[in-house]
Amino acid sequence: MSFKFISIIVTSFNDGDYLDRLFQDLAGQELSDISIEILYMEAGSYDEERALKKLGPVGFALRYFNIPNIGRTDALNKLIDTAQGDLIIRLDARTHIAPNYIRRIIDLSEKTGAENVGGVMLPIGESKDQQIIAAVMKNPIALGGAKFRNRSFTGEVDSVYLGAFNREKINLDYWFDSNGRISEDSDLNYRIRQSGGKVLLDSSIVVEYFPRSSIKSFLRLCFNYGVSRGLFMLKHKTFSALRQIVPPAFLLVLLFLLVTGFYNPIFFSIFFSIIFCYLSTVSVIAYNKTNSFIAFFKFIGAVLGCHFFWSLGLLLSPCYREK
Repeated sequence: MSFKFISIIVTSFNDGDYLDRLFQDLAGQELSDISIEILYMEAGSYDEERALKKLGPVGFALRYFNIPNIGRTDALNKLIDTAQGDLIIRLDARTHIAPNYIRRIIDLSEKTGAENVGGVMLPIGESKDQQIIAAVMKNPIALGGAKFRNRSFTGEVDSVYLGAFNREKINLDYWFDSNGRISEDSDLNYRIRQSGGKVLLDSSIVVEYFPRSSIKSFLRLCFNYGVSRGLFMLKHKTFSALRQIVPPAFLLVLLFLLVTGFYNPIFFSIFFSIIFCYLSTVSVIAYNKTNSFIAFFKFIGAVLGCHFFWSLGLLLSPCYREK
């Protein structure tokens, strides 16, 4: 299958310098023989003139939309409904792509015929805290080692980062769930697979991703990740991987041991033994991933906070269901 027209969609809320970099990446893509449109939805104040300046030679393809404070899933759905392309390639404001990224994604989709294809997310950082967060996100102990973070796996997967959607082959009642708190990527890809479609990952295609720039904002994001995963489980009555229930199960076991320890001291012993093993494991990883005393403790705090707030978000997710 050969695509005649490509739609690239981007959503943002005041992502400033990150968007500048992404649009410059698009300006440097190998697109000489490809007909494209770039649909960009801004929910904040990043203006069209700035976008056109950064896009340079591909600015002619820009279709700019501004709806203040629109949610991400609503923005994505509006862009997809407006898009005219046979293949819809999603990009994130915080991504950095290689000059051949669009070309390779198109080739992968045409070659495989899969409904959705994508590459690997590689977190990177500029500031010291962002570098710590990137290191945490890359380690399986923190966010569970999803295949779209695995640079050695290629094949069918539950979900991919971003994705490129073969519009002709996807036949769903709706695209992204309008409940903005649900894990929209997982939800869409699950429904694609349930309808008989394929979601394919090629780990040789890498997308660099700039995470949150502070530990506090990262932990807030982890809570939201937990909520979104819990809403996915509630909606579909399933979970896509065992790793997703390990952190909350671990937290509940610890709480059980702590409470029952007041009735039988042996449970206190088990509790503190587990805590010691857990902290020792995280400390060893932190020692190998950091190069300063401060970074060492920030790494440990980020991992512990990630586990706690992700678990808390998942356990509280029923409170965020739409009425």
